[in-house]
Amino acid sequence: MIICGTPEEAMKNVDIAISTTPSKKYLVDKSLVKPGMHIVAVGADMAGKNEWDPEIFKGAKVVNDSVAQCISRGETRNAIISGIIKENDIYGEIGQLLAGEKTGRESDEEITIFDTTGMGIQDNVTAVKVYDTARKSGLGTYFEFI
Repeated sequence: MIICGTPEEAMKNVDIAISTTPSKKYLVDKSLVKPGMHIVAVGADMAGKNEWDPEIFKGAKVVNDSVAQCISRGETRNAIISGIIKENDIYGEIGQLLAGEKTGRESDEEITIFDTTGMGIQDNVTAVKVYDTARKSGLGTYFEFI
């Protein structure tokens, strides 16, 4: 792990950027995003939070965990309110990509954004998969609840 003092330092020479802050003013300017970058926006999970310059959404492939949630309280909301994109500019939901209904990245230059506000069902499915994998691999410690 490398600890960085500024967003500029953190974004230098990266292909994937993940944000998980409670910021209310964007931290990452569009000038810091290079072609082909993948962004995972986690922190803006309620109206009023903002980590990414809304301009980054212009021309990017935007995928949400839930379009309804992301347009009401995610990073996508900020881009829509700013007039940068419209709801119909959102490419789709992560489930559509996982089910093979939509394609992922289509070029090395494409900027992709996954905006996630958090969905309990996805958390539950992930927890079950991690648990099953750990059991099959003989990892972890069994604990019986009374």
